[in-house]
Amino acid sequence: STLNKPCVLINSIDREMVLDSVLPDHRAIGFTAMRYLFEQGHRRVLTMTCLRRETLYARLDGIKEAYRYFHVPFDPLHDLLVTEWFTAEEAEQSLDGWLSKHDRSVWPDVIFPNSTSMTEGVVKALQRHGLRIPEDVSIITTDFTWNLQNRLATPVTGVTVPCRELGIEAVHLLQTRLNRPQAPVYNLLLQGKVVDYGSVSNATRHAARVALDQ
Repeated sequence: STLNKPCVLINSIDREMVLDSVLPDHRAIGFTAMRYLFEQGHRRVLTMTCLRRETLYARLDGIKEAYRYFHVPFDPLHDLLVTEWFTAEEAEQSLDGWLSKHDRSVWPDVIFPNSTSMTEGVVKALQRHGLRIPEDVSIITTDFTWNLQNRLATPVTGVTVPCRELGIEAVHLLQTRLNRPQAPVYNLLLQGKVVDYGSVSNATRHAARVALDQ
């Protein structure tokens, strides 16, 4: 703003409320992912995240909001695994340690790593424990569309974080600012959407099949 030219922040907010901004609604992205799991009948979910970014705190807030919305108790000691970094190696070690310390009867039905790199490590840990996806355990993640489609050997279901759309909407905000210099400051939040690659089972149908087999 000191340059006297229109400016839009991408994936950030101006705390002084001077500059327009456009960013993903990370709270809504967390809520959407967890709502999808709950609507599939799942209740035992282990969320894996790294809280080194403010956006990940917002996403965790959305996850907790979904628990409240569906009247499911959230126990951070059992439902949350926080890592220092986003690496596949640390995610693999952390999940391997968690599974080793807990009885199989309390293992989660779903693992929810909060990035594609973490998902890579989670898949390796599950394979080492002989768990099939999604027959034995489901996986959902959040990331950019390109990562969901190309980073993993087998894509997993995820909630997309809008990337290309950020640039498009930033241009629109710039155009609005040029046409209406005195318009209110905008903080535009973009929603993600679920992309289904078949890595999340329907727990309700699974329970019905088990009952019929008995």
